[in-house]
Amino acid sequence: MAIKTYLYRAAGIVDADLVPLLAGGAGATVGTPINDTLTPVTVDDSHKQDLDDAMASLGYNFVAEYTGPAPITTRMDWGVWPTDPSGITPGPGDYYYNSSLQMEMQYDPLRTKWLSSEAIDFVFGRNGNTNVGQYYRTVNGRVMSASLGWYAVRSGTVVSLGYTRGDSDAATFEITANGAQIATVASAATGGRDITLDADFTFGQVLAARNQAGGSVTSDVTGWIRVKWRV
Repeated sequence: MAIKTYLYRAAGIVDADLVPLLAGGAGATVGTPINDTLTPVTVDDSHKQDLDDAMASLGYNFVAEYTGPAPITTRMDWGVWPTDPSGITPGPGDYYYNSSLQMEMQYDPLRTKWLSSEAIDFVFGRNGNTNVGQYYRTVNGRVMSASLGWYAVRSGTVVSLGYTRGDSDAATFEITANGAQIATVASAATGGRDITLDADFTFGQVLAARNQAGGSVTSDVTGWIRVKWRV
């Protein structure tokens, strides 16, 4: 038996939170969080399982034993995988190299999925009016449609949209995949954004943007859609 310190991905806990949860009178001391989200807890190692169970009941995951003052990062490298790592509980910013996509992937806690560190922006808009229900234009003034737009070279997720407009009438930007709606952003201003989108599409689909039916005509729109890739 020995006194050891273990790291958990936890925040805001104190000694008193663990007292009613630990069996056999085991005492545990909660230390100062490291890098904001890793919390050290010191306990006799004979009570390690009790501690794990107690922390799990609070919704916190064991990360590693803390053995010294070496720098500790909240971003964990899960190695090289051909698909998303299995059998682990990832944390914000954790990463791995996907050998199939040949790119680094990061865990996105907002969208609770692995997405590529790499991102790509698609542009859309029109110099002039875009009627309700009409697609916007893209490269060289090409009007998009269910089959004309940005070909998805991989499966991915739309994560954000930003725009400027020459008017501020109520309208809605609509992102489509093969003509079906996957995301919308309401607009009643000459500029704006939504950085919380979580709209999946699959390899081979055609992405496009249009002025959703039921709103107003938009004028002089310049917009962009940001995409990250996924397995």
